[in-house]
Amino acid sequence: MSERDVRRVEVLSDVVGGRLTVSSAAAVLGLSERQVWRLLGRYRSGGAIASPAPPVSIKVRARRQPAVGNRAWRTAAFLCRYWPMIPSRS
Repeated sequence: MSERDVRRVEVLSDVVGGRLTVSSAAAVLGLSERQVWRLLGRYRSGGAIASPAPPVSIKVRARRQPAVGNRAWRTAAFLCRYWPMIPSRS
C-alpha cells in the first residue's frame, strides 16, 4: 500500500470510529464528500484492502460506453430514411 492509501485507511477508520465526520474527512483527504462516502462503503465491506479502487482496463471502459460514432451514424441513417415522411410546419 502506498502512503496515500495508508492515510486514507487511517482517516476512514476515524470516520467509522466516530472521531471524524465525512465532511472533515473529505477536507483532510482533498476529496469530495461523495467520494469519501464511496470509499467508506468499500472500506466497510472489505476492510483496508478494499479501499483503493480496483483498476479498470481500457477494454472494459470501452465496453461500458457505446461508441458515439455508431450512434451518430444510426441517427443520420434514420433521418435520411424518414426525413421525407416528417411533416413540415409551414
